[in-house]
Amino acid sequence: MSEQSPELRFDPIREIWISLAPQRTQRPHDNEGALQSRPKLCPFCRGSEHITPPSLLTIPRNAGDVEEWAVRVIPNAFPAVVPSPDAWPNPPAPTGDAQPLRHTAVGYHEVIVESPDHFAHMSNVDGAQFERIVRSYRDRLTELSRDERIAHVSLWKNSGVGAGASLNHIHSQLLAAPFVSAEVRRKIDGVIRARERGQGCPWCELVSRELVLRSRIVHESRNFVTLCPFASRFAAEMWILPKTHITHFERIEDDTLRELAEVWHRSLSQLETQFDHPAYNFALYTSPFRCTSANETLHWHIEIMPRINGIAGFEIGSGNWINTIAPEGAAQRLRF
Repeated sequence: MSEQSPELRFDPIREIWISLAPQRTQRPHDNEGALQSRPKLCPFCRGSEHITPPSLLTIPRNAGDVEEWAVRVIPNAFPAVVPSPDAWPNPPAPTGDAQPLRHTAVGYHEVIVESPDHFAHMSNVDGAQFERIVRSYRDRLTELSRDERIAHVSLWKNSGVGAGASLNHIHSQLLAAPFVSAEVRRKIDGVIRARERGQGCPWCELVSRELVLRSRIVHESRNFVTLCPFASRFAAEMWILPKTHITHFERIEDDTLRELAEVWHRSLSQLETQFDHPAYNFALYTSPFRCTSANETLHWHIEIMPRINGIAGFEIGSGNWINTIAPEGAAQRLRF
């Protein structure tokens, strides 16, 4: 195994896999502020297509005009996992002894370039462009779900240097792996515990409760609700959830996707305008592709996590959180 090859190592204390990807230290950085002058050569701008890997998906601005692209999905040039032409064995199961476990970090790591405009951000792209972005998310998850070796896809955005972005140009990332991520596994364990207590889906119950109380609702549409969770970890944290129990994001129909795009776009626009373009992350949580029972599924949802206060030693060292903005006040400020 090359010293630069991504590798998985198992932490038997936390019972999670850690990805070692030394080559990611070589990825380019231009992000020293929210908006700055365009660098001499941005790999995500139109005209730089020759310096990136070939597109996996291109969504044109106008149907049939592939040259005038609006969204490009490309392999990450500095991946945390790498595809393999051979059949992928699953990571070895923990045995309970102290023997270190390691495994080749196989999978797909992709970048969604969400606009050819270097200075675009989520609050200034138009609604049609945001719909193209969300469609690219769905289409890539749909394609990756066909690979029997892939168990789950994580999709996320780092917006701003305070949220871990290395390039200013608007983009998100996805990572498809032959195992379920630790955070999704924790959420599934919560579903299992709820069902063992005779309860239903925790997210369905959350939506029902919050729609009655209304104090933490940011927006309600026909099929979706945006809310600030009762125990928000981050100041102005928002979740977007389907109002009915839907387990797999990639199965969303076009009409519902269009509605989601509008809700998601306005939620991010409110965050950026009301809190002066803070750094933030969002993550899409969806069920593993091949679930064997309802206990292994999630109510898919999106979590938007602003970095208004930042994360410090207490949060890292204890796993607990300090939030300086009550979710009820945040919801009132973000409401649309």
